[in-house]
Amino acid sequence: MLRWKALMLYLTSDQLKGLEALVRRGRFSSVEEAVKAAVVDLLRRELPVALERVRSRWS
Repeated sequence: MLRWKALMLYLTSDQLKGLEALVRRGRFSSVEEAVKAAVVDLLRRELPVALERVRSRWS
């Protein structure tokens, strides 16, 4: 089952400029797509570690 939740994300000017640069270089089609890719990448790296910590506390 997929669940969706809309979130508002505040970016610094430098972060936004960096995302816009990635779009200009053709890496992503939009800033929104770049943000989604960044969040997915972060979750792939960090979520398993966080879940393991939670599981180890419950054991």
